[in-house]
Amino acid sequence: MREKVANYRTDVLKEVQAAVAANDIVVVGMRMNPFPKKARKALAAAGLAHKYLEYGRLISASGAAASSSRCGPAGPPFPWCS
Repeated sequence: MREKVANYRTDVLKEVQAAVAANDIVVVGMRMNPFPKKARKALAAAGLAHKYLEYGRLISASGAAASSSRCGPAGPPFPWCS
């Protein structure tokens, strides 16, 4: 289990680490979350260049709400749910 958790979504972690290393400002958001969009709009209005990375979604393909605190119809948010 420890190895499964340690290796879960390492591709995302590496992408975020690379973006942080290459950019002064990085916004990481989840699809349909309004706050990253607001942050990006404020950064653009201030004339600040930034990198935006988007991951996941709040609604599953079946329309059921996803939750990062449980295993549910939106798919396993954690490796131990699968």
